[in-house]
Amino acid sequence: MKKIYLYILFTMLLGNTFAQSVSSNYTYSNAATATFTAITGTTVHAASVDDALSASIALPFTFQYGCANQSNIKISSNGWMTFNTALTASGITNDLDNATNGYANPLIVAPLWDDNQVWTNGAVSYTTTGTAPNRIFKVQWLNMEWDFFASGAVMSFQAWLYETTNVIEFRYRRDGTNVSAGGASIGLMGATTGDFIS
Repeated sequence: MKKIYLYILFTMLLGNTFAQSVSSNYTYSNAATATFTAITGTTVHAASVDDALSASIALPFTFQYGCANQSNIKISSNGWMTFNTALTASGITNDLDNATNGYANPLIVAPLWDDNQVWTNGAVSYTTTGTAPNRIFKVQWLNMEWDFFASGAVMSFQAWLYETTNVIEFRYRRDGTNVSAGGASIGLMGATTGDFIS
């Protein structure tokens, strides 16, 4: 089977890093030239995990997002991560335009937010590459069932956070199983309803 790769880039606009919203600070671009290369890192969700949210993870560098310097992140098995470490539930509705999901200031980065599950040979993990001030914090969802009812791995994907530039990059690899009723949200969510880019 031929693998299909997709690369999405959210670039932070220069000069106004603490403007009022995620939607005004980031621009979107799409390129099919980057490849998905699986990473080896620290596992936060192992095979067969569903609807899980990691403990708070310290970022290796400060990342500007949602009008603030962020230093910690939580990672969901459902294809998103958040800078709001007060969030406690992974199963919130995948609606980037709705900050009233029961949590104030969601601050979500969502490469493929849906009711996903880690397939039997998959994992959700993270690593850091590069050297300061040009490091990249990489989160990977490898061999994911999309959605929960899929019969095998449908997608693998990554979110990269770039030190200094605050760029966010999504990378994707199509795996061998067909999607099962997937309706993913893909993009960035700020602190309030209407503050999103998708």
